Amino acid sequence: MKNEIKRIVSSVSDEFCTFETKLKEIIDNYDEFLKDNLSDFVLNNAKFLRPATIFLVADVLNIKSDIVFDIALAVELIHNASLIHDDIIDEAYQRRNSKTIHTIYDTKTAVLAGDLLLTSALKILSKTNPKIINIFSDKIFKTIQGEINQNKNFKKVTTVDEYLNKTFNKTANLFIAGIESLFTLADIKDDIKTAIKNYMINFCYAFQIQNDIKGIDSDFKLGNYTLPLIYYFEENREYNKNNLEKYILKTQNVVDDYKNKALEAVKDLKIEKSTLPLVELIRII
Repeated sequence: MKNEIKRIVSSVSDEFCTFETKLKEIIDNYDEFLKDNLSDFVLNNAKFLRPATIFLVADVLNIKSDIVFDIALAVELIHNASLIHDDIIDEAYQRRNSKTIHTIYDTKTAVLAGDLLLTSALKILSKTNPKIINIFSDKIFKTIQGEINQNKNFKKVTTVDEYLNKTFNKTANLFIAGIESLFTLADIKDDIKTAIKNYMINFCYAFQIQNDIKGIDSDFKLGNYTLPLIYYFEENREYNKNNLEKYILKTQNVVDDYKNKALEAVKDLKIEKSTLPLVELIRII
């Protein structure tokens, strides 16, 4: 997916290159003890999907501001901090085909490494504006609430509504934080804001549910019952990984529905600027 994303963001390739340079500079300033492994974790295997959406939406809305870079950097740093902490909670041994940070070091060091990334994001946000700081504070709070709810419901089959609420809090909130922060940088009509948010929300649902389809077996072993597993256990008592096709197909239909809603939101934009990259981003999910 990483190469596909880089192709899609070719219209904002200069901004994306600057973003990667700035992100590397942040990591390079960390202690020698951490920076090489954190550099690998944050830079080398990441898809940069969140900053991609930020730069593409900024381009569509014709927003020209250095704060766009601050928003993208903050989002990516917070995302990576949450991944490090997630891996500790899940006792995961691999992330992005590499060892997780807590298996390279230890749990205590990994917690501090995640905190270091989060603090870097807070330093960047402090240079923006009060509206952006409030947006991120609210969304980070809700993201952590999503994590708490997931942890509380480990090894429990929840309802579809509970799953979707958790998915919004865990996945969509950080994307939305970036988008709403962009809205503070320009005078944008309310109908355009609504269309962009609808695009982002539906994109996030489609993206996360598709990931849950890919990770269905490992999620079951962890005790994290995602949408295909919820559908499965509505009709079955014992887990059989060879009997999942019907429920994967049902879940895939949900993904396709969210993708179609995201495409409809793009049509609702009705602006002169090309929205093709936003459409292509949906198609690679």
